[in-house]
Amino acid sequence: MPVNRELQEAAIVSQIPDREEILKLVNRFASNEDFDTIKSFLTAAKAVRSLESFRTMKRANRVRKHCVRCHGVYTDEENTSKSCVIPHLFCSDGRGTGGMGEGGKIYEYEALCCEDVVVEEEGAGNDNYRMRGLGFCLVDRHTEDPEVAAEDHNGENVVPCEIDASGKCTREYLNPNHHSPHFH
Repeated sequence: MPVNRELQEAAIVSQIPDREEILKLVNRFASNEDFDTIKSFLTAAKAVRSLESFRTMKRANRVRKHCVRCHGVYTDEENTSKSCVIPHLFCSDGRGTGGMGEGGKIYEYEALCCEDVVVEEEGAGNDNYRMRGLGFCLVDRHTEDPEVAAEDHNGENVVPCEIDASGKCTREYLNPNHHSPHFH
């Protein structure tokens, strides 16, 4: 399908108001003279939404895909620059720091993926981890492109797909959370 460069450039430079901005404009700021322009805009938006090509695009955006970086499932519709989140992966062999916390001796676990990232546990085995301010190993967009994902591979928690006999990836999705670390 040929790309109409003029329309493409107009779409890029246009600052199209979103639903909330239109509602705020109508409810608070618009004069009676503004209503005809707003109504024309909304009529045009409705016409665009009724185009078969628009409906096809929306259906395509809802197709479930496999991210080859985090191994999660996503759709293009929900894919943002913060959708692919990979938590740090820590060595399960903790070492005592000599310090004491309320829960007992403090143990440190070093990240296998990133330098100088450590999680602390008060008292071995009680799952009382200090996770505040730890952040994530990687935050990006999901991707189906193995070459894009390969740029981030570290051999620990950002790894390529392992494909089974049926062609499905068997890698585990590491669910990111701020409450407990992932161990290897």
